[in-house]
Formats: sequence, C-alpha cells, structure tokens
Amino acid sequence: MKYPDFINNSTFYHLDKSQEPLMQTLALAENIKRVHLLTAKHYDNFETLITDYLRSGIEIFQMQTGIVSHITDGQKYIVKDVVTDLEVIQPGDEYELEGTYCREVYLSQKTLGFPCVSNIKELKDHPVYVNLKLEAYLSAPIFVNDELYGTLNFTSVTPREYGFSEHEHDLISMMASSIGNFILLQEKEEKLKKLNFRMKELVGHVSHDLRGPIGSIHGLSEIALSHTIDKEKVQEIFSSIYDESTKSLELVNVILDQAALGTGKILLNKTHFEALPFLQQSLKNFSHLVDEKELHVQNIVDTDLQLYADKARLLQVFSNLLVNAFKYAKKGSEVELKLTKDEEHIHCSISNFKGDVQPELKKSVYKSVGYGLDIVADVLKLHGSKMKVDEDETRYCVSFDLGLQQKG
Repeated sequence: MKYPDFINNSTFYHLDKSQEPLMQTLALAENIKRVHLLTAKHYDNFETLITDYLRSGIEIFQMQTGIVSHITDGQKYIVKDVVTDLEVIQPGDEYELEGTYCREVYLSQKTLGFPCVSNIKELKDHPVYVNLKLEAYLSAPIFVNDELYGTLNFTSVTPREYGFSEHEHDLISMMASSIGNFILLQEKEEKLKKLNFRMKELVGHVSHDLRGPIGSIHGLSEIALSHTIDKEKVQEIFSSIYDESTKSLELVNVILDQAALGTGKILLNKTHFEALPFLQQSLKNFSHLVDEKELHVQNIVDTDLQLYADKARLLQVFSNLLVNAFKYAKKGSEVELKLTKDEEHIHCSISNFKGDVQPELKKSVYKSVGYGLDIVADVLKLHGSKMKVDEDETRYCVSFDLGLQQKG
C-alpha cells in the first residue's frame, strides 16, 4: 500500500491556524527540549523509561494511547507497556502482528503516520479500526543491533485534520532510537551479569571438583614416598595417581575450552571426514554408560555422508550431547542418532526417551561440570549453527544443522 506522506513543516504550520506562528515556534522548541531531556536522562530500569516516553509522547503528539511493542518472529505483537484510557489494552497482551497497524511498520521498516485511517482504502476494514475506531496512528520502528525489536506507537480515535508533520516524524524517530539504545545497553548489562554469575559458578565447580582428586594425588604421593611399602604397592599407588590426575586434567581442559570459546578467538580447522566412523568414535567413549543403562543406540546416517567441520570441536559437541542423552535416558530404552542431508544442510539430531537419573550416575566419571551445553552452543555458533531442543513428556531431542561444502 502507499503510505501517507509526512507534511513539510512550514506547510503544516501554515495549515494549522489554531495557534499563532510564534506560539507554534515556541511549542516546537519545547517539544525538542522535552525529547532531548528524555534521551539524556539516566534510567535504572526499562519500565520507568517506557512510561516516561509514552506519557511525553501522548502530550507531544496530542494522542490518546502510547505503546511500546515487541515483535517476535515476524508474527507475534507483544505489548511491553502501554499508557492509555482504553481498558482493552494491557501490558503483556499478545496479538497476531497481522491484525495490528504496526504490521505496516514491520514490513516497511520505516516511521509511518496515518492521519485518518478511515480514508485509507487498505485499512478502513482493518480489525483495529473496526473494533476500536482508532483513526490517527503514528509509529516508529525500534531497532536493537540493526534488528527490528518492535515499535513505539501512538494512536487516537480523533483523526489528525492536517496530517503529521516532518517535525513529528523526526521526534518519534529520535525517541524510538533512544529506546533501542537503552535496550541494547540493558542486554549487554544482562550478558555481563550472566558472565559474572558463570564465573562464580565456575570457581565453585573448580574448588569442589578439583579438591578431591588433587587431595588424593597428594595423599597417595606421600604414601609412595614412604620407605615402608613394597614395589608392587608403589606401582598400584602410581596407577591410582594416574587415574586421579587424568580426571583433573579432563576437568581443567573443559574449563579452559569454555574460557577460550567464550573469547571468540578460536579458529576452526575445517576438514572433510566420513560421518559414520566419526559417530562410532563418539559413541566408543561412552560404551560403559550405554551398557550400564542397557540402552539401544540406533545410528541413522545417510550413505557415504561427508561432514565438513572442525572434527575435534564437533567431537566435543557430540560428546556433550551424547553424555546428556545417555544419562537422562530411560533404562533399556532407545537413543537415536540421526544425520541426514538435503540440498543445503546436514541435519543432526540426538533423541532419547526420558527416565530417572540413577543416583550412582550422578557421582560417576560422567558427571558434567555444568558447562557442557555452553561449550556445545559456542562450538555450534563458530560453525554458523544453533542448537534446537524439542521435548514432550516422554521424549527429548536436540538438533542442529551443519552447512555443506563440496570437495575440491
């Protein structure tokens, strides 16, 4: 559809005879000052910022309702906050984007103004107009990291006789840009909080999980240094020391891997390799756990399937996903590994039937330090992929896609 144009400022103020030119100029200066103060003010939380912007916008644009929305997947329209005298709209309400005026902002990615919806052929039968008779609509897209987050929009049942001015276009665009910047800063702050929490959690895991094996190594070493034990006993002690140090090294490697992946500085060494032998190698490490739970592992792999990835990193992905699938699978049930190819991707999935985790397994060598899925997410991100989870009451499935690259 063709959207109404914003009116040139000088033309707009000439059309509006309700105020003298001097008063219009003063009102313009006051509006600019008000928006500047909003954008310069420090806010501790998103809710207070939204409320201030909506109340100010209602007064500046002389509208009835102000909304900040969040649009998800190009389908859902979520009301983050609203200032209105209409009782039918509440924060948290969800609508189909298709049934809102903001669908046009989403499609155009532009600031739009509809002075009189009943005069727009494509919108006069719109459900919002039919149900609420909202005539005037002014909205700007909110971008976060160059992606459309949602909209800042104002509506009224009273039409705008002279349309919307370019000045109003610029003001609402500035306000939406400021909200987007605040959301971005808030997301970065939240990310830092999560990283800080993970660091504290990591320290807790390290102190707990390394204390045991290191203490054992220290105690066994003292015994080995004693002159009162025979050579056979010393050999046995060194064997135990080797086992404990292997566990410690495995833990340290997991921690270092996670730290390195988190910095984004790891470069992938991608090669072509056969899928089936690779899966067999991945499974071999967990044969004890498979036998212990009497699991049936089914490999569904396309014939002669070739993978193109960093083999060592992808082994980390499958190892972490397999150990979770085996640990949480119902005893005696089936675990399915499936790798299939289409024209663009290789689809990988691991699924299992849920069961109760046996207490003894929680104390076994397969116990995770809590960072396995973080490593999976980071490695897949480096490969341009993302982990997906589908589950119901009985079945759990993790899947991801890998890109194709032909040999030569």
